Amino acid sequence: MLNAYRELANTDNGLGAGSKEETGATWTAPFANGKIGVMPYPNTSTTALFEAEKDGGFEVGVAPIPGTKKGKTSTFLGGDAMGISKDSKHVAQAWNFLYWLMSDDAQKKVFADNGGTASNIKTLKTVYKDADPRAQTINSVIIDGNGKTPKSAAFNEAFNASGSPWQLLVIMVCSRWSLMGGNRGTNFPENFIKVFENKLLGQSVLFTLEYTVIVTIFLLILGLGLALIVQESSKWNNVLRTCFLLPSATGLASASLLFYALYSPQVGPVTKILSFFGLMDEGGSVLATGQGALRATIIVIVWRFSGYYMLLMMIGLQAIPGDLYEVARIPPWACRKTARRITKTYRSWGDVPPLGTMGVLPRSIGADRGSILRNGRTGTPFAEGVPVLYTSR
Repeated sequence: MLNAYRELANTDNGLGAGSKEETGATWTAPFANGKIGVMPYPNTSTTALFEAEKDGGFEVGVAPIPGTKKGKTSTFLGGDAMGISKDSKHVAQAWNFLYWLMSDDAQKKVFADNGGTASNIKTLKTVYKDADPRAQTINSVIIDGNGKTPKSAAFNEAFNASGSPWQLLVIMVCSRWSLMGGNRGTNFPENFIKVFENKLLGQSVLFTLEYTVIVTIFLLILGLGLALIVQESSKWNNVLRTCFLLPSATGLASASLLFYALYSPQVGPVTKILSFFGLMDEGGSVLATGQGALRATIIVIVWRFSGYYMLLMMIGLQAIPGDLYEVARIPPWACRKTARRITKTYRSWGDVPPLGTMGVLPRSIGADRGSILRNGRTGTPFAEGVPVLYTSR
């Protein structure tokens, strides 16, 4: 592959004249202007070429990019990043807009009917039967699932950039890397051989798994509980949010030293308190046993990171539309009467709302009453005319 590109670079007009300085704004221009014969091309831009061909332009053909395995294909898919502003007052409506945009109806009307490539696989399979054969070829590469591209919000920073986490990870696992001294030379593969020869490897793996499961459960439950407490914005809730987030501002090393002092039988109060209640021998150490060290470590980590989990849970809770909370607050006896009147026409299985919607409702509200949340309509989960503030990140 590299030799092929090198040969193109040494060929007259093999690469665009501005390739070295290309920012991405005009990178398809050499092919569109007829200067290059073959080019990996974005499927979202082929419609313009097909239209130009009808107006007397040169003929264009398409073919799948060969995959890494025989008989398999690949794609040349890109895309523009889109996001919802953190300052938006209509986050829920913006998410609903995205939900609608990915629906079958919108994918057909917005993309397929205008010659564009839909993002919905179902639409690609069913709506393009009468489309240009070249468009069908393009879609087939996406439909077969062989053209999926690894994606990451910060791909370059994570993988390609010098000093990226993945590069640093590879360097560290192959080097003698001390905590304070840094890289002290390569010790691969001797370090891996010694690890697998160590009798404590199995115990360490089991200990890590046990620790991970317990900490995750505690953090999720505690994070959700804290988020529910401070979800509504008020003066006292803002104070509580600050208090809950203060441990997160403490460095992990500082937190470890703080709790090491608290656990110390010489200067810390924890040992004395446990001894007073008869939970451990007087003068003993919390860290003397494996189970004691595990519990002590879990307390440190939960204290340190619970604020982060609170933020994650609070973001999820605030993204739930207000009408869901309103319905959830309706007393069961009033809700049954209102729901029976509004949803009496929605009795078929096809009109039962999504399970994800029902998860927010109290158990006393039946599944057939969930159509209230869809404004008495089926199909799309948002009301017409809702203002959407949608900006690029």
